[in-house]
Amino acid sequence: VSDLAIKYHRPAKLDDALVVVSRLTRLRAAAVVIHQRVMRDTQTLAEAEVTAALVAPDGRPKRQPADWAAAYEKLIWNGD
Repeated sequence: VSDLAIKYHRPAKLDDALVVVSRLTRLRAAAVVIHQRVMRDTQTLAEAEVTAALVAPDGRPKRQPADWAAAYEKLIWNGD
């Protein structure tokens, strides 16, 4: 994870049944941006924007393989 922003709307309680909905929103050469929503029933408790980077064993950014990028491109969510 190279970047993370979270907005908390409501608290969760112990034993709440929560659902996390994750959607890819952007594809970059060496990363994907994922929007996540934590929900209890129909209430949104928190939202996050996560940038997950692909890195080489030496810790440097690494371009995603073309077949990965093609698969991710099909999953991009534009907010509809």
